[in-house]
Amino acid sequence: MLGALASAGHGTLPFTGFPLWIAVVIAAALAMLGMALMRRGRATV
Repeated sequence: MLGALASAGHGTLPFTGFPLWIAVVIAAALAMLGMALMRRGRATV
């Protein structure tokens, strides 16, 4: 737990060291893609 707290301030995901900003960009892109697909699916019905 102490390692996770120490890496929290560095902008990386704990245990992996993956940059946090990349994870946020991927999550936002997936959310926007999902909303676009839902909107397109409603428009065709």
